[in-house]
Amino acid sequence: MSVTYDVGGVRLPRPFRIQKFAHFGFNVDDIDKSGEFYEGALGFARTDMIDLQRVPAIAKGFAPGVDGRLVFTRFSGDHHALIYMHRDAAAFMGGGDEPDLTTNQITWQVGSLREIVEAERYLLDRNVKIVRVGRDMPGGNWHVYFTDPDGHVFELSYGMEQIGWSGHSRPSALHKPWFGVPELPRISETEEIDKAEAAGVDLAAGHRYTGTPGPTVDVDGTLLPRPFSIQALGPVGVFSRVLDQALEFYTDGLGFTVTEEVTVHGLPVYFLRAAHEHHSLVLAPIELRERLGWPDRTTNMYLGVQVGSYRQLRAAITHLLGQGYERVRVPAEMHTGIDYAAHFADPSGHRIQIYYAMEHVGWDGRPRPAELRAKMEEPWPESIESDLVGEPFMGPVR
Repeated sequence: MSVTYDVGGVRLPRPFRIQKFAHFGFNVDDIDKSGEFYEGALGFARTDMIDLQRVPAIAKGFAPGVDGRLVFTRFSGDHHALIYMHRDAAAFMGGGDEPDLTTNQITWQVGSLREIVEAERYLLDRNVKIVRVGRDMPGGNWHVYFTDPDGHVFELSYGMEQIGWSGHSRPSALHKPWFGVPELPRISETEEIDKAEAAGVDLAAGHRYTGTPGPTVDVDGTLLPRPFSIQALGPVGVFSRVLDQALEFYTDGLGFTVTEEVTVHGLPVYFLRAAHEHHSLVLAPIELRERLGWPDRTTNMYLGVQVGSYRQLRAAITHLLGQGYERVRVPAEMHTGIDYAAHFADPSGHRIQIYYAMEHVGWDGRPRPAELRAKMEEPWPESIESDLVGEPFMGPVR
């Protein structure tokens, strides 16, 4: 009889359940150019920035001249969805054995703090390399970091700090990271904040995003500084040097389900899901990177950014081309489950996949048959017929 675990009263094969793609990190070549792309062109809002050169416990031994800035950005109420740091700083921090491991972290959300604690024990029992366990600051989320068979850093996360209507992040006086496995149960965040306020902490002293100056455009009824708004982050794709091991790790180890397998340039590409979206993780052999003609400086295949509509997707393409960013053509099979998608290169060569909607998988667990999918027309029409839907975004957009 196989072992099962009680997760919130439901018996599961693991002591946790991945709910969704949570956030992501890149190691980049240039912090300022990356900021121009991710914050200026795409519209992620900066919530916090740490200079690791100024953190005594970390900076000791840091090579002089290394850019130690770690930038946190968001598109919704979550404190951060996308972070980036310089690849030299990441290497100093132990960013992986291979120089092309530039995915700083790939993070998945679980449903409770108990799942974080029990996941650490479960992963140790499976001889998975644990990077660290505790609570991150800024962001306030509890975590367990570990590596996949290729050395990509994965994170299970719970309890991300929420940015409210005023746009302020948590003040630095509350940046008290927790190292190690927490004892359960813990006090709630409400009690934490009440105690801080009673101790005289100014709750409005955190960083506040002040918006992007310049012209505005009507985006479905809201005036915004660019002709689209980000609705969701993901999926994420990675190239693997040990594909069979990685596939077993993600499915048997972490609970992902293979939705579909396609062939691109004679090699297999696997689309895996955590919940009801067609895929949240894409996995392919490292040999495909060269066959696609993509740079060998990163094992990242692409990172998805969902915008609000097909109209916004077309506008995003025009906007990014107007900003001078390179559009990368990819085989349509690389975005199976998504009808229209455009790919751009960031200043470090990472691929960003921009799309507006994705297929969902129903109760029977089967994706739409390939012959029933709409085909992407070239050139793209001004409007299309589609029954695809995006993940709901409650807004407001900013």
